[in-house]
Amino acid sequence: MKQKTSVSLSPEALALLDAMIEPGGNRSQLIEQAIFDLAERRRRRVRDERDKAIFQRDAELMNAEMAEILEFQFD
Repeated sequence: MKQKTSVSLSPEALALLDAMIEPGGNRSQLIEQAIFDLAERRRRRVRDERDKAIFQRDAELMNAEMAEILEFQFD
């Protein structure tokens, strides 16, 4: 079930919003989709930052293991 809300926007933001509405669309649909898109981007950013931290934490170990593997290949 949808709920009504009130949002205050600057004239510039409102003009941008109206310019982005596709045929048959409306402001509410566009704002709702923008919220879902923003939430997804933030979720991905948090995941990517977590993954990057894991890779950085384990980089020394992975590099040592790779060096060992390469030594076996060239012995």
